[in-house]
Amino acid sequence: MNKDLINNLKEFTILYADNKEEIRNENLEILKFLFKEVYIASNNYEILRLYKEVSPTLIITNIKLDNVSVIETLKKIRKDDFKTPIAMITTLADNKLILNAIELNLLKCIVYPLTKEKLEEVFSKFLERQSLNNIITLSHKFTFYKKSSLIKNQDNIFFLTNKELIFLDYLLNKKPIITYEEMEYLLDIDRFKNENAIRQFIKKLRKKLPSNYLRNVRNYGYFIPSDYL
Repeated sequence: MNKDLINNLKEFTILYADNKEEIRNENLEILKFLFKEVYIASNNYEILRLYKEVSPTLIITNIKLDNVSVIETLKKIRKDDFKTPIAMITTLADNKLILNAIELNLLKCIVYPLTKEKLEEVFSKFLERQSLNNIITLSHKFTFYKKSSLIKNQDNIFFLTNKELIFLDYLLNKKPIITYEEMEYLLDIDRFKNENAIRQFIKKLRKKLPSNYLRNVRNYGYFIPSDYL
């Protein structure tokens, strides 16, 4: 496998789903070598649970787990998150299911068996997409540089804290609205013990963003308005 590919995957996490233990364990060794963290699922319930708990940066799943299609589970993910890359392992007999998966914005369909060469194709395509997501135009004056953890406008450079980076990346690459519960989990802030902590966090971050870029939904969370997306 390409050396640059190996080095570049180290900062990412992956959720891999397959119900066949022998195949799962064989691929697990490869994935553990390549990724920062690897999360394993063997059924639809585990895919959804792990996705909600760990927010992986890449998902690879078999199209069927225990003879049950994953399409409906992936639709649930896509309801709020249209950006997390998803690759699906299929067979030639899965044509009807593949047609139902078109709306899922899949990174790639991989025809079984899952070989190292096919994995390399998926990972290359994944990194291409990630590189496109590393420089994001927030408005005509503001640009977000994810890898450098900063935002530039015409006059200033604003450096982001780690929590600001996590928060902004979530809104831009997962879904454009974040609940208070998700903020508590992502940022390790206990809203009920210290509501002022979240208000202060948002106040400081807003100073680095375009005007009205972050808006509040009372008792729910924050969102990026559609005119900025």
